[in-house]
Amino acid sequence: MESLLRFKFAIFFLFLWSCTSNYQAGLKQANDDLNSGILKIKYYGELLENELELHEFLRLHYFIHYERISGCIVDNSIIEYVDGYNSVMLEEIRNRYAKGFDDIRKEFSKTIAPGM
Repeated sequence: MESLLRFKFAIFFLFLWSCTSNYQAGLKQANDDLNSGILKIKYYGELLENELELHEFLRLHYFIHYERISGCIVDNSIIEYVDGYNSVMLEEIRNRYAKGFDDIRKEFSKTIAPGM
């Protein structure tokens, strides 16, 4: 019984360590990118409607790169890495432009479909 409990604890610890390391890797990469002058948002999932136009809008108006790092098939390591990375970048966007990324995307939507 005690060995089973130790085994479960070891598995749980390894799971927490892998989650933390992926998130931490995202944090580190984001800080490295910022130090190199790169402002970027990473995402995963299906292609977005007007994705190429959004990339161009972000690059031209806000100097933000928008990078899809995975398609529809993602695992926890990708999600955790992107969460860590974007937590740094979203804060920098708020500090730099005094608005959140969602506000910038809404601004983009108005340029694609004015009056909506």
